Amino acid sequence: MTASDTGHAAHQMVQDALEAALAPEQVLLRLPSFVAAALVASRTDGVATLPANLAMFVAEQLGLATFRCPIPLPPIEIAQYWHERYQRDPGHLWLRHVCFDLFARPARVSSLGKGSLMQEINR
Repeated sequence: MTASDTGHAAHQMVQDALEAALAPEQVLLRLPSFVAAALVASRTDGVATLPANLAMFVAEQLGLATFRCPIPLPPIEIAQYWHERYQRDPGHLWLRHVCFDLFARPARVSSLGKGSLMQEINR
């Protein structure tokens, strides 16, 4: 499975790398979302290429086995931007921390507990 034309630019980079290494008949489906790809893989005999953090997070819940992709793939960079008026907004700060925990640390589920996050918000 690969990303569709509606996905993020990073999806296209990964799709290009996969398509260079795979025969067209080996591509079962193109999806605009890594989460959708994981769901389809959990219900078929297909294989989905996912960021390691997401794969580790959903593997057990969806009954998936994980392994490193045998094809070299480009890294996916994610950046966060927000208006300065939201710098100290508790809800916005919480969301930024959740996103950071999910995507900044390879193959690791968030270590921030509810208490430590609330302490950070209240600083």
